[in-house]
Amino acid sequence: MIDLKKPSRLLAVLAVAIPLVVGCGGTPTTPAKTDPPPVPPSGRVTPTVPQPGKGTPTVPQAEEPKELRVTAEPFTAEFEKNFRAAKDKYFGKTVEVTGAFDEFWDNNLGGEPEIKLGLRGTPTSGDPGFARLFCKITAKQFDADPRLRALARGQSVTLRGKVQDYRDVSLTDCTVVTFGPTTAVPTTLLEIEAEAGEKGDAVGKFKDRDVLVRATISKATWGGAGWKCTAVAPKGAKKDIDFTSARLGEEYSKELDALKAGDSVILLGHLDKAFAEGRLQISGVRVLKAVPEGLKLPDEKK
Repeated sequence: MIDLKKPSRLLAVLAVAIPLVVGCGGTPTTPAKTDPPPVPPSGRVTPTVPQPGKGTPTVPQAEEPKELRVTAEPFTAEFEKNFRAAKDKYFGKTVEVTGAFDEFWDNNLGGEPEIKLGLRGTPTSGDPGFARLFCKITAKQFDADPRLRALARGQSVTLRGKVQDYRDVSLTDCTVVTFGPTTAVPTTLLEIEAEAGEKGDAVGKFKDRDVLVRATISKATWGGAGWKCTAVAPKGAKKDIDFTSARLGEEYSKELDALKAGDSVILLGHLDKAFAEGRLQISGVRVLKAVPEGLKLPDEKK
């Protein structure tokens, strides 16, 4: 029997008993064994894929192909030179094209109203399909952005769209990236008549340019070619001046419908053929709500 009254013997007993108790009921200190990774049917063990941020270098990802950037004239020239090769190269791809604005066309063939925005293409081409590059926009886009309505001939504009499989050079689903400064020429009805000459075959400084003019409507009608209005001739004028416009968008057409005799309007258009049926005619007209930024209209002589 152990004499517990003697401290030396008590300490000796405790020194032996405590390790035995911990060893029997405590948590084992030896790490548990883990099962090996499952072996695929091929018999090979699939290597572990390194995780980013764990200190293991990762393989760099290939960059997405950059958007193609082209200029309208050499772009259309490439199609004229070899249409099939150019089509194989660009069809279905998104391009960003910069060029000089030429004219708008109503392209409403059913469904959502559509407008063709023309950029000047190959200047020496005898084929009209290559003389312009057509970019298709919706009537909603035209109605929503006043800068589109105010585009003037020769003005630089950059658009983004997808190359379409068509008989000419066309982009679809177009959006405008940037607008260059306006090229419109502010003038008066009297000055337009003077530049046109007696026969209307000379347009002087207005050749291949859009004129910007304020006029008072004498009458306005819709016809097969679109909207047509005749301006009140200013004092000293020898010819009446007619303005014609295509049906460019639903909201724009409603604005034209609402115009009547006596209304003062700001008109933007070009003199491709100065005289038609003995009258001075300005085509491709758009009625603007305001004078484009940076321009000022001269006063008509009374």
